[in-house]
Amino acid sequence: MNQPWKIDIVVDLKDFTISKKFINLVLQSAFLESKNRVKIPKKARNLSILFTDDKRIKELNKIYRDKDYATDVLSFSQIEGENLENSSELGDIVISIQMAKLQASKFGNTFKQEILRLLIHGILHLFGFDHENVPEKDAKEMESLEDKLFNDLQKNVDRAINC
Repeated sequence: MNQPWKIDIVVDLKDFTISKKFINLVLQSAFLESKNRVKIPKKARNLSILFTDDKRIKELNKIYRDKDYATDVLSFSQIEGENLENSSELGDIVISIQMAKLQASKFGNTFKQEILRLLIHGILHLFGFDHENVPEKDAKEMESLEDKLFNDLQKNVDRAINC
């Protein structure tokens, strides 16, 4: 990697913080696992992450995906289409804290583990992975990579997130 990652974090809610160092670890781990599978421009090193509530993510989901409901994570990749080699923007991720709390027990995770799972999922989408409207083998590849990263990184999550 030629340049460091520049990560902007915005948290809309009180009583939640996440370490930028931890996000960098997740991003770097995903990058190293993905670099032979997807093409990520060398200059694309800027990432923003918004941690918000269901109301805000529902609004964004309606505006950008025409889906009128809250979701757990949204990813807006900036490395698709023309001129992607010149872009310094990797993209944006939006994570619903409320949805993470709701889903944690559903998936057998702690709240902090669920935040990690959603962060990994969002980053993989930014890198070009998909699980919707793709062949099953591509969806399985994303799921497998997500599981590997989650298992590798979850030991660090308790120190990285405060809530």
